[in-house]
Amino acid sequence: MLSDVGRWLANASEIEKLKLSFELMQEGQDWHMVDDTLWRYRFTDSNQEKLQRLARHLETLGYKNFKISKSENEDELEEFQLQVEKLEKHTPTTMDQRNKEFRALANSFGIRKYYEWLTSLF
Repeated sequence: MLSDVGRWLANASEIEKLKLSFELMQEGQDWHMVDDTLWRYRFTDSNQEKLQRLARHLETLGYKNFKISKSENEDELEEFQLQVEKLEKHTPTTMDQRNKEFRALANSFGIRKYYEWLTSLF
């Protein structure tokens, strides 16, 4: 049986989930929405060359610290993960826009999955 939070998450929009995530990040942290924060973005695919092409494109957009490594997944399929970073400011609205842009970018490069974002706060 799903808890109330689980039901809410199952039915929440992407922007609602982002708002909650941002609120939770600020709790107990010395972090302010106006500060630049190091954000990490991850993409996965079984074709390392496609990830390398995407990394070169992202470099032209100011992303740094490219790391392609073998992905740890539960499937038997061999996959690679591209992680990139950028110091920037985000709100739930701007992160929602970034996620949409990166999903479209992953699709245009034939990348299997964009795995949203991580921050250096965690």
